[in-house]
Amino acid sequence: MVYWLYIIVSILILPGIIYGIYAQASVSSTFNSFKNVASSSGKPAYQVAREMLDQAGLNYIKINQIKGNLTDNYDPRKKVLNLSKSTYSSTSVAAIGVAAHEVGHAIQHKEKYAPLILRNTFVPFVNFASYLFWPLMIVGVILNILYYTSSAGIVLIWVSVALYGTTTLFYLITVPVEYNASNRALATLSQGILAQEELPYAQKVLRAAGQTYVAALVTSALYFLQFFLRILIVFGRRD
Repeated sequence: MVYWLYIIVSILILPGIIYGIYAQASVSSTFNSFKNVASSSGKPAYQVAREMLDQAGLNYIKINQIKGNLTDNYDPRKKVLNLSKSTYSSTSVAAIGVAAHEVGHAIQHKEKYAPLILRNTFVPFVNFASYLFWPLMIVGVILNILYYTSSAGIVLIWVSVALYGTTTLFYLITVPVEYNASNRALATLSQGILAQEELPYAQKVLRAAGQTYVAALVTSALYFLQFFLRILIVFGRRD
């Protein structure tokens, strides 16, 4: 049964990778489709973000322009909203939607939105786990080869499996955080910032961006299951 599950998961990895590539391409193509559709207000994205932040009582948050395309992010440690070059001065509905999404994260942080706090708490642990995963796995495998089903080696291997799984858990937490930020953005934009006929454009951009996080979760979960089942198969054969 475990073997067949392993085969099924391994087969599903390719569609998962294709979905991830599609999601990334969809973000770029959707943004590019609407980057020349100027909002009726004529306000650049950074100004809209500034007004949204001030309205939410976040006037202390600075807005910076950074390099790149769609590299926008909110830094909760420095309390800075970073807008990419393609977003910062653009008056398009696409850029305004992206900027509003990042404002949504800032508001989440202010309101201590539980999933966001959990995700931010998880970040250093996930980074730490990514450094330890391979060393622990290698040491565990070596111990098992040298001493054959070494207890210490088995423990290290299962610890490395758990560490590998933290990435999947991180994406599982991230998906609702991102969709919530987009919903907050659209709710605020609908209050006169964008015209009613412009909202669907911003919504399409944000939905496309949301797909990338879903794709990352799916791919990560498939790789984790494949790894987990592979370890079960190896130990099953030894038993």
